[in-house]
Amino acid sequence: MSSTRSPNFFIVGAPKCGTTAMHDYLSQHPDVFMPSAKEHNHFATDLIPQSDPYASREHYLALFRDASHEIRVGETSVFHLYSRVAAQGIHSFEPDARIVVMLRDPLQWIASYHSQMLYNGDENVSDLEAALDAESDRRRGRRVPERLRFVQRLFYSEVMGFSEQLERYFVEFGRGSVHVILHDEFVRDPAGVLRDLLVFLEVDPEFEPQWRVSNPNKEVRSRLVSEFLRRPPAWVAEPVTRIFPEAWRRAARVRLRRLNATEKERTAMGVDLRRQLAVEFRPEVDRLQDLLGRSLSTWCDPS
Repeated sequence: MSSTRSPNFFIVGAPKCGTTAMHDYLSQHPDVFMPSAKEHNHFATDLIPQSDPYASREHYLALFRDASHEIRVGETSVFHLYSRVAAQGIHSFEPDARIVVMLRDPLQWIASYHSQMLYNGDENVSDLEAALDAESDRRRGRRVPERLRFVQRLFYSEVMGFSEQLERYFVEFGRGSVHVILHDEFVRDPAGVLRDLLVFLEVDPEFEPQWRVSNPNKEVRSRLVSEFLRRPPAWVAEPVTRIFPEAWRRAARVRLRRLNATEKERTAMGVDLRRQLAVEFRPEVDRLQDLLGRSLSTWCDPS
């Protein structure tokens, strides 16, 4: 198979907006190639360190070496939206790329995102309000969990700045090359939303994937097991790294993390916090509504 293929479309974010499910559905399409894993964030050079394996262009392009006849080759990295430089980097790499952006009501998003960070082990403050209060300390390098890929993922108010982030892609690629999907519409009509996306990507829109829940709310069964998988001791990590290829190690970690997880309904946000955040987030929603030219009147409902 040719090893020269490279991505020509990108799902750039945002986190907890349905990107995992969309990656899954697209990967089933015969005219689309997607790597088995997501979140490489290669073009987010302001976020990932140079020591990160996927900072390497060679390492990144190896993700697509199995692509062959597919019309579209894509990938999903949700911090490409938050990154201040990724839009320009992607445009320099592939000026004709198609960009997919998925967005969500900030009140729903922030609770879901905090829960995911806890599950990942990237967040160690279990109370949402306390985690939001910790943001100022974390900007100063304090109270930051160990082995965090980049601390900016805990800057909740910035990660949620969807309007500014989206505008960067409009500027770089033009609105015609950027397809925006709203999470509530995706939940309400996944088949219709997927069909519209396939039309945008210019592949067969009649394809029907296997519908499944891809990323439900979860918590870890054992924090000790979670930390072991996150930071295995050297006597385990070194021989495993030496013997097994990276793809096998990644798949094994995913499998073990799933075994250590249990689905759990997310705790409802407190009334006072919900009202406070609804007021704080309203200007952002208004800016996004103007940018999209679409009504977001149901977003940030404090009730």
